[in-house]
Amino acid sequence: MLIRSWFPVSILAAALFIPAVFSSVQAAAATDLLAISQDEEAKSFIRTLSGQALQTMLRHDISDAERTRYFREMFRTTADLEAIGRFVLGRHWHKATADERVEFLKLFESITVYTWSRRFKEYSGQGLTVIRVRSGTAGMEEDVVVESTINPSQGAPVSVLWKLKRSEKGLHIIDLVVEGISMAVTYRSEYGAVIHRSGGEVGGLLAALRAKVGELRGDD
Repeated sequence: MLIRSWFPVSILAAALFIPAVFSSVQAAAATDLLAISQDEEAKSFIRTLSGQALQTMLRHDISDAERTRYFREMFRTTADLEAIGRFVLGRHWHKATADERVEFLKLFESITVYTWSRRFKEYSGQGLTVIRVRSGTAGMEEDVVVESTINPSQGAPVSVLWKLKRSEKGLHIIDLVVEGISMAVTYRSEYGAVIHRSGGEVGGLLAALRAKVGELRGDD
């Protein structure tokens, strides 16, 4: 199947939108003012994401179309779409034409938005705790990694890593890693398989994505 649900929606909803509880251990142990400032920047980013977003996305008095519209706006402001898209396509990004890249990013955004915006009705109120903020791995895309856990009402805590990239416009999400499973890597593997089955042509993936977007849009 071309587009899978990466993780149980309750986990994704919790990771993206629940009000977070921030551990005081990190701040108490920190001695470098710059490190503290950067840590607070990352924590503030998640606070903002999980605050107003949650209140809007989980309202029952708005239509699915309104929820989708809001999710799209939020995704555009909090995620680095091009960085994610470049990673997901991998070596195929360089093979793709400029028009194919533009279309891929538009389709990828739409699939993300349509897939997840309608599923937050299933959210059941998990809690999230930020454990610590650390620098990204040398040579990797991320500048900051926020380590957190989701605390379900039943069962063991779930590990969630937020991989964030910094630019002049601030921090943006480039990946979520839930219990060791990367969303971006999952898409990269899945889409790469589609391209392989299409004779190595990005156009084959685009055709499949167009069909999926049409299917998801038709459900609205």
